Amino acid sequence: MQRPVKADWHPETIAVHAGVYKDTTFNSVTTPIYATSTFAFEQVGVHKGFDYSRSGNPTRKALEENLAALEGGVQAWATCTGMAAFTTLAFLFQPGDHIVTGYDIYAGTFRLLDQVLRPMGVQTTFVHMDDPDEVRRAIHPTTKALLIETPSNPLLNLVDIAAMAAIAKERGLFTIADNTFMSPYCQNPFALGVDIIVPPAPPPLRVGPRGILNLHRGLIDVGRNDIGRLVGSRPGCPERKHSKNDEHDDAETQLLAVLDEQILKSATLQFSQHGFHGDPHSKMSGRSD
Repeated sequence: MQRPVKADWHPETIAVHAGVYKDTTFNSVTTPIYATSTFAFEQVGVHKGFDYSRSGNPTRKALEENLAALEGGVQAWATCTGMAAFTTLAFLFQPGDHIVTGYDIYAGTFRLLDQVLRPMGVQTTFVHMDDPDEVRRAIHPTTKALLIETPSNPLLNLVDIAAMAAIAKERGLFTIADNTFMSPYCQNPFALGVDIIVPPAPPPLRVGPRGILNLHRGLIDVGRNDIGRLVGSRPGCPERKHSKNDEHDDAETQLLAVLDEQILKSATLQFSQHGFHGDPHSKMSGRSD
């Protein structure tokens, strides 16, 4: 019953239909809440895709598929908070690795890099990311990734995402984009060459024009299958199967996942109204689809 996302679907259609058709018993058009911790095996080592809800749950999977489709990604993992998503990505790095990011990034991300990862041997250089030459100078042989945050939180400085992605590809690095102040509707880092988006459950999805939205979880979204395999194989990834690090336990709960999925169904309409009322000359105000 799974309905594939079509190339000509508008964001509004994707938000309503992507990922939600999980009920093959009664054909519900909304995602059921699978309030279970364990799933029965059909035989030893054989199940229907899920064995333990901490590792994977159909309700959470629906949200992940929905947001991945909205972002144009290939795979996503829903976490309980935005910082849980960043902490999961921290497992991509080993002692001796190096990261380049902006000097004005979100304070929680700064503390993770400076107070948690740095004592563990992962170094970070903080630069003005609106200056490509300064970014290039900060890269050295142990650099593994560029972490982009645009607009930055809270200073709202802008970074040229495409330029950063091009630099990363030149130097063999992967890119992580914090899309906090934007959304899949307003900014698509994957289209500009980014490898990982985190967290695409941003403040525009948390508080709408009258405070009626409440999507405040985190999500890791990847734009390529090889990056998906890299992230999914790391300790701490919510969907990592049969891992001794499965106890990292940062996955979003089923109840919150289904609430977030329902919120997303009307989120694109509210983004459109944000654009219309905020800038009558913007592209968003002229949408007719």
